[in-house]
Amino acid sequence: MSHAQKVTCMIPDRSESRKIRASWLSLVAITSSLVLLISPAAASAKQIDRATSFKSNSGFIPQRDGFSFANWIATPSKGTGVELLVQIFGRNSICKNADSVDACIPFETAEQFAIQVEERLAQGRCEGLTVFAAKIFADGTTPASLIPIEKLSENIDFWWATQMLPAVSAKSRSSRSLKPSQLIGEIRQGVLSGATSTLGMYFEGQGHTVLPISIEKKGNQVSVGVYDSNTPELTQTLRINTKTQVWSYSPIDKEGKTIFSWHHKGSGALDVIPLSLRTPQQTDYFSRASIKE
Repeated sequence: MSHAQKVTCMIPDRSESRKIRASWLSLVAITSSLVLLISPAAASAKQIDRATSFKSNSGFIPQRDGFSFANWIATPSKGTGVELLVQIFGRNSICKNADSVDACIPFETAEQFAIQVEERLAQGRCEGLTVFAAKIFADGTTPASLIPIEKLSENIDFWWATQMLPAVSAKSRSSRSLKPSQLIGEIRQGVLSGATSTLGMYFEGQGHTVLPISIEKKGNQVSVGVYDSNTPELTQTLRINTKTQVWSYSPIDKEGKTIFSWHHKGSGALDVIPLSLRTPQQTDYFSRASIKE
């Protein structure tokens, strides 16, 4: 991907009123048992934040453990949306003919939702690249950098789609209710356990996902080293000021030029999602919504 094409990955903004948001929030609402008010890791954030200084590293090295290719923009093939919904929620949740071995005939609501999924996927796959790289690192198998893209694309799309899971959406919502300083403990825990949590950033209606791989605190200043799929061979840095509650992210390219610059003060624009929440689950939302139509 050339420098001109390096745009931020437009993951569905769970903090803005967009078309796809209504469907995702409906999925969260009907699975209230999955709503996570505050995770144990987040609850311990304030305790860890009392430390004057610390330095932690996951062992994840972008040049070795990240993919050898960058995030890309491409329209998925027709039907990809339905396939992803089936993978995430199961055939019984998506298909009218779930008991048949024939190709899936999606519920009307699922079919409409799948179109929106394909539109979003076409805008970038940063979430999929980030999550999949973290999973490969956790499994301790062949480093992601040695795996060719043709063997990975379907898996990347699958892990991108896990952001649709109600548990992930609920965790995003609870996470964004916290101030940046209150998320430091959870980010650090993800780093210490081997880069097992993704970090989502939101700015002016856009969203981007990266993988925290190191963290260092000196007084009020916190630096989070991240793997960013837009610049896979470089370690980028997210900075947090615990006194002002301001975070900033200004990734650079290989020439040291700033690609973009995001910043935000207070809660509402960061989320930390553990990999453990990205597990497929069934829902009756699409079948019930179609019946109502």
